Amino acid sequence: MRTCAGKGEVIIVVQDTQDAIFGGYFSQTMEIKQNYFGTGESFLFTLAKEGLVVYRSTMQNIFFCYCNVDGIGFGSDPHFGLFIDSSLTAGSTHGCQTFNNKPLSGKSHFTVKRLEVFGFKHNLY
Repeated sequence: MRTCAGKGEVIIVVQDTQDAIFGGYFSQTMEIKQNYFGTGESFLFTLAKEGLVVYRSTMQNIFFCYCNVDGIGFGSDPHFGLFIDSSLTAGSTHGCQTFNNKPLSGKSHFTVKRLEVFGFKHNLY
């Protein structure tokens, strides 16, 4: 997680051991903090049989992104929409008010088979 800090906006893509593919987009540079941060541009997604399903912010709360020594989280209220623990090997997904999403994987607690992180840093001239 520290490697991603300060690198710009981030898309995290997870493939779990059930071969579900899902993830989330951080709208700001990832930083280790004790509070939520980010903007309503953040979102969750899953690759379903019908194609890509995107869960955008409902703007009903400000629990967009969470990143600390315990792991990386997206959304809340009452649970994280997506959480990946600090070992990057396990996580959980639940419906949450922030994104009004369905669980992204077939199981609420999953094991990571593959995880990819893509950073986007804007150059302003």
